[in-house]
Formats: sequence, structure tokens, C-alpha cells
Amino acid sequence: MAKKASLDPSRKKKLPAYRSFRLSRTIKPDAIHVIPPLKQLWTDTWNFLWLHHRKMLKFVAVYTLTYLVLVKGLTGFSLDTAELKTELQEAFGGSFGSITTFTLLYASLLSSLSGSSSEITNYFMVTITVVFSLAFIWLVRKLHLRNSTATVKDAFYQGMRPLIPFLVVIGIMLMQLIPVAIGGLVYLSIQSTVLAVSDLEVISITVLAILGLVLTVYLLAGSVFAIYIVTLPNTTPMVALRSSMRLLRIHRWVVLRRMILFFIALIALGFVLVFPFIIWFPALAEYAFFVMGCASFAVMHTFMYKLYRSML
Repeated sequence: MAKKASLDPSRKKKLPAYRSFRLSRTIKPDAIHVIPPLKQLWTDTWNFLWLHHRKMLKFVAVYTLTYLVLVKGLTGFSLDTAELKTELQEAFGGSFGSITTFTLLYASLLSSLSGSSSEITNYFMVTITVVFSLAFIWLVRKLHLRNSTATVKDAFYQGMRPLIPFLVVIGIMLMQLIPVAIGGLVYLSIQSTVLAVSDLEVISITVLAILGLVLTVYLLAGSVFAIYIVTLPNTTPMVALRSSMRLLRIHRWVVLRRMILFFIALIALGFVLVFPFIIWFPALAEYAFFVMGCASFAVMHTFMYKLYRSML
């Protein structure tokens, strides 16, 4: 009798429930699922890239060449590396202002990846990002299968099938930026005009802008895995979004912290790698950073896919 009672589904321990924007008891994320720490995810990412380094290098080479021709080919490499090196040497003079100067120098390299802000350049950037994201997600998913024979060519031929659902998900995620866009627009309006006549109104609008930012981050943090889920066969955009929200219903802020720390680590790694070029080979600094930036595309998607799989 005791054995039958233990097998009764009604006696099974229920997982804690949680609903957004409703008061409920605090639920620890580890009570549902333990997410690997950043160090383990970082290590798994690089181990995966090294295990399939030939295909990854081939993919990054195609991505770099395409980006070079369609984006940088229209703008060229215009950063003054000689002046960059001079300012960097002055940045190590020991003054507090050198930190700011040094940060601006690295930011100039980051901004150089996008070239100009012309409409045709932006169009090619968006198109390349969408096409290569679909191809890389397909390739990474196939390479996680045992004895996979997936190739880079197959990634571009077969990975484009969920293009429309993928674009719909991206469009919905862009709509989730509306709260922060409205809050920022109103905040900038009161800064440039006299619409707000009292400190109370300024504080109120500032609080609303912050709430809009929090709401946008909350929505995007719950939808981030939808771009990977929607690439599964026969998955509609709304199913992908609901699945992502369900997957992150408890771990939303934990995953967001992992993502923020990862991007900080990736930017820091890029700085460490480009630093020798700035010091000893300033003429090659922007070219080296461009290649690193293209390689970071593969690193970013691999990390995000590893994080997604750790939630399953």
C-alpha cells in the first residue's frame, strides 16, 4: 500500500508557481533549475569553438569577408591610428583624466565596426546580421548532435527556412522597446523645453522613464531565447515567445546577469587582444579589431546557445 501511495501523481511534490506582475512569495531560482555559473558557460563556449574550430574558422571567414565587402567596403577604414597611439601613450601619464581618454579611444574602435550611419550601410548590416545569425544558429544546433556531418554550406542552404518567423520575433522584440523609447523621448523633451515647470514634474517624468527602461529590460530578458526557439522546425513566433517566457519565468534576472557579465568579459577580452596592436602596430589596430569583432559574432551566439541549452 505504501508503495502504491508513493506512485500516486497527486502526492507528487509540486513546483512553486509564479506569475508576472502579481504578488507572490519569493521563489529561489535554484528551487526550479540550477543555471551554470558564468565561468562554466564561458569555458563550455570556448571548448565548443575549439572542438569545431575548422568549421568555425570557415564560417567566421565568410562572415568577415561579407561584412568587409558590403559594409566596410562602402566606408573604408578611416580611424587615425597614429593619433590613437599618441593619445594612448599620453593616457598613461598618471592623471585621472587619462582613464576617460583611454575609454574614449577604445570606444572609437568599437564604433568603427559599424562604419557610417548611411541608410544603405545600415541595410546591409541588418541583412548580414539576420542571415548569418540564422545560419550560425542552425550550424551550432546541428554540431551539438552526435556524429553530425553539418557543413557551413548546409548552414546557409537549410538555415534560412525559418526566416519569416525569425523576423517576426525580431519585430516583436523591437516593439518591446516602445516603453523605453517613449520614456526617453518624454525625458529628453523636458530637458530641451519648458514643458515641466516644477521639480516634482521633472522627478515624476524621470521615474516614469526609469520604469519604462525596467519594463523594456524585463520584456527583452524574457524573450531573448525566442530567437533560438523559433528556428526549431514547425515553431511559430508566438509559440517561441511563450516558450521563452515560460523558460525564464523564474530565472529572468539570473540569465540577465549572466548575459551582462558575459558582454563585459567579451569587451574586456577584445581590449586585451587589441592592446598590443595599438602599442606596437598602430597601423594594423583597426584591422585587427575588425577581425576580432567579426569573430565575437560566433562567440556571442555560441555562448547564448549554451545558456539556452542549460535552461532545458
